[in-house]
Amino acid sequence: MGIPLLVSIPPQILGEPFNSQAEDSFQARILASWFAAGFEPVSINTRQEFDANSGFEEALENAGVTVLSVEPSKEGSLTIFRIS
Repeated sequence: MGIPLLVSIPPQILGEPFNSQAEDSFQARILASWFAAGFEPVSINTRQEFDANSGFEEALENAGVTVLSVEPSKEGSLTIFRIS
């Protein structure tokens, strides 16, 4: 088992949508480097991000990323929580 890496992978980086099938994409290269370093990425995103970007949640899961959906705080930022 690798080291959990808690991140928030955006649906797009530099205008490029996340695509788990494009091995040469910017996102795929980032993920490959994390996996090679022994990390297991966990992407923390709001349900609104997934709802607004069809296929994004499934693409993350297909890329081997664990997905954690959270509700935004009243201020609009992610809620801080502890995983034990």
